[in-house]
Amino acid sequence: MKLNVDFTFKPDIPSELFLLFRIPLIFLISSLVFYVIARRKLLAVRKPDSIPRIRTILFVLMNLMMYLVFFKFNVFLQKNPLVVMESKLFYALTWYLLFFLTVTPAVLAFFKYQYLKDFAKKFKYEILISVIIAVIFRYIYYFLSLSWKFFSGTVAYFVYYLLKITYSDVVLLESVGSPTIYLKNFGARIFYQCSGIEGMSLFITLFLILIIIEWNRIVKWKALYLLFLGTLGAFLLNTLRVYFIFIIGSEFSKEFALGFFHSNVGWILFSVYFIVFELLTINWMSTRVDHKVKHLKKRIKKHGVKHKRKPIKKTAKKVTKKSTKKTTKRAKKKVVKKTSKKK
Repeated sequence: MKLNVDFTFKPDIPSELFLLFRIPLIFLISSLVFYVIARRKLLAVRKPDSIPRIRTILFVLMNLMMYLVFFKFNVFLQKNPLVVMESKLFYALTWYLLFFLTVTPAVLAFFKYQYLKDFAKKFKYEILISVIIAVIFRYIYYFLSLSWKFFSGTVAYFVYYLLKITYSDVVLLESVGSPTIYLKNFGARIFYQCSGIEGMSLFITLFLILIIIEWNRIVKWKALYLLFLGTLGAFLLNTLRVYFIFIIGSEFSKEFALGFFHSNVGWILFSVYFIVFELLTINWMSTRVDHKVKHLKKRIKKHGVKHKRKPIKKTAKKVTKKSTKKTTKRAKKKVVKKTSKKK
């Protein structure tokens, strides 16, 4: 059986090149960590001022134009890796400049500059802590990536059997380094970038931070159960991501599948996944009512049922009534004395 495969993701290209030209992970991870740390404080933030529609439309159009330029630049990097490696610093700085020019109009389309400035001043410590945790996460990820071969093999088997449901011409080749999947005229190896370690380590880091912050408000066994369940969900989400990479690469565009989609869409999916998972499970994991009930039961066992003290508001009302009665009596006496003197 002959396979006419366009193997775009070649093993001889240094992996650092693909790590360099992707959405800055420190920026994205620090944003998620910031959400976890400052989620209660964010509720008290004032709403942004209204922005004219013309300004919003103009900035959105600028964002779309810059996105097209940014996408074309990424395609050029994927097609010419050897040229890029000769002057890596120049292309890296150009990549980050284009990324900044793409993101800035999107932010300014909905927020004014003064509002962003005040926001940064109010949350400066949370932002600093978030960046530090994001840097630490990168080192944790590289440590966990030592076991990427096991996870990449598992992902390859899952993706292979999912593709077999809808396609007949699917081939899985096992190798010592990493398994390879072929679909039609498209093939790619499942390296450590597709093993799911990035998504799982991101979820574990963020959820552990959430547990530390909400330690006195959560049921511990529920938190551990959700940590395991969420990590498994992150792994399955990564499997679906790899599955769609092969579908997009074989049916639509190989450059888009192994370029922007492969490098960036995964982090967006994992970010949305964590936020949705946290919003859906935080109430079930919380113990505000349970904690109060347990505290009352302990007091009843130790001291028994005691008479409730009168509330402060009622006593305050009675005091005010007594004081008003006394003042009225004094006023009446004064009036009587004045009338007697006149007579």
